[in-house]
Amino acid sequence: DGMEDKLRALVKLVNYDDTYLYVSRYVDAKVLKHLEATRKGAKEYQALRGSSTKIQIMITSIYLVIALLIMTSAIWFALNLARRIVEPIGKLISATEAVRSGNLSARAYTGHTGDEFEMLGKAFNRMT
Repeated sequence: DGMEDKLRALVKLVNYDDTYLYVSRYVDAKVLKHLEATRKGAKEYQALRGSSTKIQIMITSIYLVIALLIMTSAIWFALNLARRIVEPIGKLISATEAVRSGNLSARAYTGHTGDEFEMLGKAFNRMT
């Protein structure tokens, strides 16, 4: 058989000058197969470790995109809500300024929203 199926060791003997002990022994084929399988497993593990970094970067990128979409949606929602609140108040302020200037026929735009702003605009229009 080949040299791969032997385990060899060379050891210098301490109490004897220039004397070495050489030992060799055949290794069972099953052990060699397990050793080769272990080497293959270690190589596969190293390959997976290398690709795990790519996967982590991809997951982080997806997380950031989702977070950015959520933040953008929240900002859009907040701005839309603020506009719906501020716009009727701004129109009521304009009508109030017109009345203060002497234009008693000024009307506040009430819209058909069915909310408190519509009620406030109608009350203002009844006053003038």
